[in-house]
Amino acid sequence: MIEELTKIYELLKNITTEIYENIFSDVQPGRSAKEIAEKWENYMRSKGFAPAFPVNISLNEVAAHMTPGLDFDYTLQEGDVVKVDFGVQLEGYCSDVARTVVLGERKTEECKAVEEAVDAAVKQAGPGVDVQELSNAVAEVLEAYGLQPIRELGGHKIERYLLHGEIFMPNYRVEKPIYKLQPGDVLAVEVFATKGTGHVEVQGQAHIFSINEKRLSFLRAGKDVIQRLYSQYKTLPFADRWEEYLFTRRRVTLRQLVRRGFIIDYPPLVERSRAKVYQAEKTVVIGEDKILIIP
Repeated sequence: MIEELTKIYELLKNITTEIYENIFSDVQPGRSAKEIAEKWENYMRSKGFAPAFPVNISLNEVAAHMTPGLDFDYTLQEGDVVKVDFGVQLEGYCSDVARTVVLGERKTEECKAVEEAVDAAVKQAGPGVDVQELSNAVAEVLEAYGLQPIRELGGHKIERYLLHGEIFMPNYRVEKPIYKLQPGDVLAVEVFATKGTGHVEVQGQAHIFSINEKRLSFLRAGKDVIQRLYSQYKTLPFADRWEEYLFTRRRVTLRQLVRRGFIIDYPPLVERSRAKVYQAEKTVVIGEDKILIIP
């Protein structure tokens, strides 16, 4: 089981690292976010993989869940704090990585801080290590830089067809044990930091969605649509722009399915004081005696 998992994640590491090393050359002032996202999502598909979730290109005070939509695009501008968060999926197994760049500037102290915090946590990771130790390693770095963690966001366990598993890895100090990592675990070591309040709130329209598996047995009207989406994505997130035919030509009311609880929406999360947010992330696969780090 561990050997099979490692083989799959070796493949994911290769494609994820390739994209990670090239996508940021497209992150330039004047570029369309939709062009960037769709270029690399399509590249994953062309190589026999799929996006684990829509490419997030979150700007400035938006911490997460900002992606182009069916009727929504935006242009990158000089000085933008751009967080690119993407993952690759193969047979339901997912990678999840992120990095922040500030357009027109060299790497800022905040960008360095979140990357160092991720690396500090990754160094702690291994079989038998409690996630608490990773959280405290992150907190120590952020405190040294004078930054606030985003308290509602952080690292998370990744399971098959489930991007956010039950285990949450806070970016702040934790007094009690959380969960001991075991061989076969996959953990997204994810850090968000800001000079603001350290809290986020929902703002704007969602363009990222997933099927609410718990509600499938209650489904009556719209059953063919939900089944079509579920067969394609299971419980992994998808973008409305990936399903243009369903949501425009067939005029399926996505918002109505959200209101009825069959689909979960993920609106943008914005720092409460509108301070800029910085993010970094790596995926760690726990083996019997070593770990695999992506990228």
